Amino acid sequence: MRSLLLALLVCASAHAQSVTGTIVGAVIDPTGLPIARAAVTLTQTTTSLERRADTAENGAFAFPSLAPGVYTLTVKQEGFKQAERRNLNLTASETLTTGEIQLQVGSTSESVTVTAEGASVQTASSERAGLITSSQVENIL
Repeated sequence: MRSLLLALLVCASAHAQSVTGTIVGAVIDPTGLPIARAAVTLTQTTTSLERRADTAENGAFAFPSLAPGVYTLTVKQEGFKQAERRNLNLTASETLTTGEIQLQVGSTSESVTVTAEGASVQTASSERAGLITSSQVENIL
């Protein structure tokens, strides 16, 4: 009976963990108003796999069920300069927010590039994720 209970607890905790993450954000104009229907493209740096979405009426966008990795985010809208965020490092079970991406008025042939540096701080949820090596597990016992 005890081993059955232990097996059920292990299965339940394993099912609750996620191996994917989410990237969310919003697009605004220089006055702080949301930009609806802006084209947002997310590209995984190592595989060049792209996902596309349009912003909602409130300027928000979301890319759920993403594999962990480094991503580049590109935002385009007619009448505005293209904006790009590079080196967005997403880990498993993380909801990474890009914050508000402000598009500058101008031609779409012009672009603004922001490169993320350092560790990102996940503020969208209380979930934590990280990798544990086998030596760290052995040292626990």
